[in-house]
Amino acid sequence: MILPAQCAHTVLHAPELNGLLIHALQLKLGASGAKSDDTSSLRGAVIDWIKDDNRSTPALTDSLHRDKKLGRGFRNDITGRLLCPVMLDWSDETVRADLLNNMATIDGNAVNGSHWPTFLYADSIFNKDLPWEGFLKGKYLRRAYSHIFTSPSSAKGDIESNLTRATRTGNAANFGMTTVTKPSIAYVAAQLAFALSEGAAFRKNQTMCDALGLYNALMDLFEAPQFTAQVDAILIEWNR
Repeated sequence: MILPAQCAHTVLHAPELNGLLIHALQLKLGASGAKSDDTSSLRGAVIDWIKDDNRSTPALTDSLHRDKKLGRGFRNDITGRLLCPVMLDWSDETVRADLLNNMATIDGNAVNGSHWPTFLYADSIFNKDLPWEGFLKGKYLRRAYSHIFTSPSSAKGDIESNLTRATRTGNAANFGMTTVTKPSIAYVAAQLAFALSEGAAFRKNQTMCDALGLYNALMDLFEAPQFTAQVDAILIEWNR
């Protein structure tokens, strides 16, 4: 069974985006020093969600602060586990050390955005025999989508019902976006990866967090003809 990421390569698919996403990517994934509302807002929100989900183990989140990036990424067990590529074992101390020191490799290649982070999967569970199972169903991905395309408050409620109306009301509707699109999912995944990371700013050659590479890899997957049926099924579920 082919892992979806194995078809990925890095080509920016900006022509496929609608006006909102073109502007967002130019401003938020490329422009030096640009301060995006989505990036700033999600930076704090994701820590609020993590702390709320781990109230019983506060020691795991003590180093995480909503207004600071320092201490996130592979320095923290929770954010590190969410960012860890599914093909690596986060419980392995050597893997954790290699990820922290930018030395981790998969099949001889340095870890990059084409190696799916665990947060893309439902319950953070990846089944190598069924790589599409749970793909793009991670709860933080869906919360982040609702946060960006509906409203920040919507990400705190019933995520499934909020996703149903994510492109019918709120921010997305204001820009004429009426359905969940492939570029919008990829965009949110990139924003979430950056929010979980320790990276201070988006950079094209970011080693700490290859958010742009993740966006490109997802877009390559979405446009690969051999995966049309699987991708269509994913979109149907997001839009139901």
